[in-house]
Amino acid sequence: MKVLSKRSIIWYPTIASFLLFVPLVFASLYWGAPVIADLIGQLKETVVLHVLEVVGGGLAAIGISTTIYVIGRKDYLVFFLLAYFMSVILKTFKCYNGNLCNY
Repeated sequence: MKVLSKRSIIWYPTIASFLLFVPLVFASLYWGAPVIADLIGQLKETVVLHVLEVVGGGLAAIGISTTIYVIGRKDYLVFFLLAYFMSVILKTFKCYNGNLCNY
């Protein structure tokens, strides 16, 4: 029974992710950005983009709830404070959004 549980925890999500992501990434790399831009242009004003907008709006709520959860746990408090102070320090050096630091 333990082998079946390991198989279902590790292999099934890996196979599902492979089947979902590899063809999409291959197609985007093979045909390039213009085809993807046309596809997104055709999807405007459809349910697909509306669902993605709603899910994207909910990500902020998940981030806030995770932050509240981390503040309440003493064993995660070190990581929370480290992330907070790093964000404050990097903001003073204008090191954010993946840009190089501007002194």
